Amino acid sequence: MDLCTILPSSFASRNPQISGYLICHSLFRLELGAKTNAAIEPLPPKDEKGPQNRTKKNYYLCPYIFPMCGMNLAFDRDLIGPAMYFGLMGDGQPIGRYDDMWAGWCTKVICDHLGLGVKTGLPYIWHSKASNPFVNLKKEYKGIFWQEEIIPFFQSVNLSKECTTVQHCYIELAKQVKDKLSQVDPYFTKLADAMVTWIEAWDELNPSGDDSAKPTNGTAK
Repeated sequence: MDLCTILPSSFASRNPQISGYLICHSLFRLELGAKTNAAIEPLPPKDEKGPQNRTKKNYYLCPYIFPMCGMNLAFDRDLIGPAMYFGLMGDGQPIGRYDDMWAGWCTKVICDHLGLGVKTGLPYIWHSKASNPFVNLKKEYKGIFWQEEIIPFFQSVNLSKECTTVQHCYIELAKQVKDKLSQVDPYFTKLADAMVTWIEAWDELNPSGDDSAKPTNGTAK
């Protein structure tokens, strides 16, 4: 069964007029981009293994978002590292198992803004573990409902031209999360604050002089 058919909103376009877009350069690489959730885990995977399939890749056009999986993930730390924050999930939080998808959505809109590319494909390393879909559903069920608000939000994200680094983009994105998603649940207020804290920690642990004098991570659109 085609995952795109099951989860159309997860593969949504951020702009219905895509004829003017070109395939992005593959500077930022994801080796496994399509994540399943508890609702479809019991379904048999299609074309899941085989070295003959490992070369198949999907190049995501600039306006598209997708459900990133954190397994078999590779990315250029210097280009996009500050955006790779997996969010507040798990114990003590109202949602789980959406952390990597949240990171993927945030990262993708920033990549689009800075002119960086994304590609996905079947994993080079096969990962399989016992996973109870009913337990997973308990962790995910709020996210399944919230996704109906989250996806349109990321479809409509517009970062200002002043955002020329990943850090600047992420801080502005955090402000938009607080402004537009906090009405969905107070969790998103906490998440937005955590996003800012993440960037502050990143800059503290990765000192590189005056940020204002740094070259841009990419070319802002």
